[in-house]
Amino acid sequence: MLWLLHIFVKRRRWDATYDEAEAPVGRLIGKYAPGAADATDLAANPFVRLERSIWELSESTGSAIASNPSRSGSWLKTRGARGRLRAEVAQLLNDPRNLVAAIEALLEEYFTPEVAEGIRAELGLDLVFSAPASSLRRPSHSVSKRVDLPEEETVFRGQFHLPANYENLDYDTRLRWQALMWLVQVRATNDNRIPSSQLSLFEFEGKRIALADRQRGIRKPKELDAALSIKTTYTPNHQSRPYEDGMIRDGLHRYKYAGDDPNFFTNVALRRAYEQKRPLIYFIGIASGLYEARFPWWIVADQPEELQVVISPDPPEGIHPIWSPWVQRGRHATG
Repeated sequence: MLWLLHIFVKRRRWDATYDEAEAPVGRLIGKYAPGAADATDLAANPFVRLERSIWELSESTGSAIASNPSRSGSWLKTRGARGRLRAEVAQLLNDPRNLVAAIEALLEEYFTPEVAEGIRAELGLDLVFSAPASSLRRPSHSVSKRVDLPEEETVFRGQFHLPANYENLDYDTRLRWQALMWLVQVRATNDNRIPSSQLSLFEFEGKRIALADRQRGIRKPKELDAALSIKTTYTPNHQSRPYEDGMIRDGLHRYKYAGDDPNFFTNVALRRAYEQKRPLIYFIGIASGLYEARFPWWIVADQPEELQVVISPDPPEGIHPIWSPWVQRGRHATG
């Protein structure tokens, strides 16, 4: 079940085939379940026997697979076995407050603290976002103090905590917050050498939204009023850059407008990000097709007469307090 929650956090999916579950689930059982290391088909039994009030299993033909008897791994693979959390369970867990409560409850109920921390780290569940405990639907036993935060706080403690008023935030703020959380995972997985193709895989509220533009340096999704990201492409040492992005003067970075028209739509989008004090993602090319992600960065000055903005990991005065937890992280990412 924890592996399924990991799949949702990573890919926003509530289903999995046995073929994709066999190796990772078997490895987890072999590592964390005493006496299981010498067994065969480690993942087959839990894949079939997971509680059917939350899990439904079927063959590739659509025929249901019963929870009894147990089946071998080869049997499951031959029949293209696929499992899916029941719709009512998935609907509950789509609420991030319930998701983090479920993860904490499973770890606390079935594992020692030491083993729980190992599983949490191995599955990347430290990157799960949560909400203050007062707004969680708690299980019958207590939830870890990891989510036991004052209502007004939004802090980092190894994992992400959504603001208490997340559901009331505007679309732009919700999207940026989720994009930054997604990028933390992607950056950790790729050691911050992110393939350009991966930057188009971010999904938000059921819709895929690319975080970088393939053709332009400034990304303004049609869903937003202000720019979401900026990009400096990789240029080999022997070639000249099309723009002098990243130019530093007086300790400040400059990012050039697109072209020479200050009123071109992407340049207007930069201006709006500046006026609205929206955080940006800064993608810097480190090799052909590879980018380093720095975030959040801020536009601290607009200089249309020089066809550029001034950008910094240090925010301007007057940003919304909701972004405070990200500020120190942004400075760290810049280093």
